[in-house]
Amino acid sequence: MAMAVGERKAVTVGTQDAGLLLVRLQRLLDESGLSARALSKQAHLGDTYVNDVLTGKNSNPSIPAIQAIAKVLDTSLGYLVGETEHHASMLTPRSMMPIPVVGIVETGAFRKLQDSSVFVMVHRPLSQLYPAAKHFALSVGDDCMSIAGKEGAILPGTEVLCVDLFSAGLQVESGKIYAIRRTMDGGNTYETIVRRAMVFRDRVELIAESGRPGGIEKIVIPGGLGVDPQQVIFALGLVYGVFRGFE
Repeated sequence: MAMAVGERKAVTVGTQDAGLLLVRLQRLLDESGLSARALSKQAHLGDTYVNDVLTGKNSNPSIPAIQAIAKVLDTSLGYLVGETEHHASMLTPRSMMPIPVVGIVETGAFRKLQDSSVFVMVHRPLSQLYPAAKHFALSVGDDCMSIAGKEGAILPGTEVLCVDLFSAGLQVESGKIYAIRRTMDGGNTYETIVRRAMVFRDRVELIAESGRPGGIEKIVIPGGLGVDPQQVIFALGLVYGVFRGFE
């Protein structure tokens, strides 16, 4: 059927490009630390737009929408749709800076906090969203997040890269992964864990994502989860990446 005068046909991503778009979009989403919903909002699209693309519900996204998504992800339309092979940042390359390794993630292991003067410093990529915040890393010693979702597996021998919530001006949000500390003896020793937070009106639930048979019991915090180190349990940092090595 012919189009009426003045009617414009929507320009969309071709079927041939769709598979590569999904792979590259998911990869950059993982690296950014954004949720699909947050990316949709920052791109001024419908709240579920990115998720609909990733799940195949929207199999033919428009070029203007992908351009808006590319801008938020600091990349180009050409990279997302496969016209170019390399991700060229529209701004500056991700900075590599020395950050301290401040502890070990291990459920059930209570340790005294290290003196900051003996922290090992490692060169790691900074968060693109919060580059000015304090950064730190934690060595992973357990498998409690071994089947984490879009962020990828957090396995023993890797590092989780975090931004300090207080210095970034952040609060705990539902669906994101956080480094958590809690004490059982009034503050002499602390357990450091990594969990996904689910925020409800009257509580926060910290969820492990492990392949262990029977799973790992969730931690329920009535009221909410703060960032004050004086609390029995508090959020130490937002996990923005997992470092598995340079090769």
